[in-house]
Amino acid sequence: MTWGRFEHDMPRNPKIAGLSDTAFRVWIEATLWSVGALTNGVLPSTVSTSVWTTVSRPKSAIKELLNAGVFEVEPEGYFVHDFGEYQEHPDQVKERREAARQRMRHLRAARGQS
Repeated sequence: MTWGRFEHDMPRNPKIAGLSDTAFRVWIEATLWSVGALTNGVLPSTVSTSVWTTVSRPKSAIKELLNAGVFEVEPEGYFVHDFGEYQEHPDQVKERREAARQRMRHLRAARGQS
């Protein structure tokens, strides 16, 4: 499992506090989608139509996030601003997962399981 990280006072950040509810939701979902997909903050332009189906007018929210400086334009689509300052790098996630797999292999071997 991969976790997203947000500071406790993030909603009071001037960039975030001024967002509409829809833009705020898109930002949170985009960040968590990127964490789970291990894209390091990059959001392909197709994500808005495939992931945010519960959000009305996602393109309007994306424009709002771009204007607020929360999203940046990326050749592949968009980038979550400051993603790397708060979220774990995909290489770290992969290393942590591999270490957990190794621990389980050793534990199962010690128990005589395969």
